[in-house]
Amino acid sequence: MGKLIFGGLLLLIAFFLMLARSGPTTAGRPTAGLLRIFSLAFATFGILIILAALVVVVDPGQVGVKHAFGTVDPQPLLPGIHLVAPWSSIERYSAREEQYPAEGEQVETIAALSSEQMGMTVDAGLRWQINPQDAPKIFNEIGTEEQIHSIVRNAIRKGVRDGMVRFSINDISQRTKIAEAMQALVDSALITQPRAGGEPFRIAEVTAFFLRDLQPPEQVVQAINNKIAQEQQIETERHRVEVAAAERPAAAAESDPDRRGPHQAIPRGAARHEVIEQSGRAGSYRRWATASRYRQAQIESQAVILVAATRAATSPPFTGTLRNSAGPAR
Repeated sequence: MGKLIFGGLLLLIAFFLMLARSGPTTAGRPTAGLLRIFSLAFATFGILIILAALVVVVDPGQVGVKHAFGTVDPQPLLPGIHLVAPWSSIERYSAREEQYPAEGEQVETIAALSSEQMGMTVDAGLRWQINPQDAPKIFNEIGTEEQIHSIVRNAIRKGVRDGMVRFSINDISQRTKIAEAMQALVDSALITQPRAGGEPFRIAEVTAFFLRDLQPPEQVVQAINNKIAQEQQIETERHRVEVAAAERPAAAAESDPDRRGPHQAIPRGAARHEVIEQSGRAGSYRRWATASRYRQAQIESQAVILVAATRAATSPPFTGTLRNSAGPAR
């Protein structure tokens, strides 16, 4: 529209210059030739600018939407050269695959809750793309390309939070399953209903979702590390108890001749190991099982106390009123 106004202004100036040239005061004077040259120059530039306003070039990887005087053309302008009315305006969108976060953009960590209402920190990435055929609907219902980016960011936050609450803190190792649930929720959040009615349409389509990082609370991480360390300690103690219990009967048999027959030889090598296993396996296993149950009970009690304390710290205080179910005292 601006080009059309500017070209018309140049043509108007050229017209007034031609009128001044043909007037009686300038006829036959040297200024008449200068006015003629300037009028032709202004007319030429005005015509070229108006012709340029009639031609629109849409670059590869873009899609254009033509609109004028409050109306939007339902047919998108695909890459190429198009002839349009000079009073029309063109809104361009990127039809290429976009990514979030963009290059150079600060990474945003999203705070979410698990099914136990425990705080999680999620770092997610996304690739998305608009459908060029839906560009007129997007312009009519959403607006510019910056507003599309804002809607995609909000859809990511909503999908990540709604997806994380479906899983417990014990499911954080199932990263693929969690990512698939989040991607489906983000994709569904990008579908909108037109204000004037009609079929819902998709603002953008999710082409890939990346669950880059998933961190539980620090208290839970510390509890998991303590549990792993205690399980390793139990395994070490089990091995030490088995070795000590297996060597004790063999050493007693070698030092006490009454525990073997007069002609019984002291077992050596593989035979000695077999005697050790047969004589010490039952006792060592009972001692190891008792120690393992005791250690496991300690680990589970610590985990229960930690989860209860974390829930109490994240839950809002009770502000209600307690009632006596037995009724008033007599």
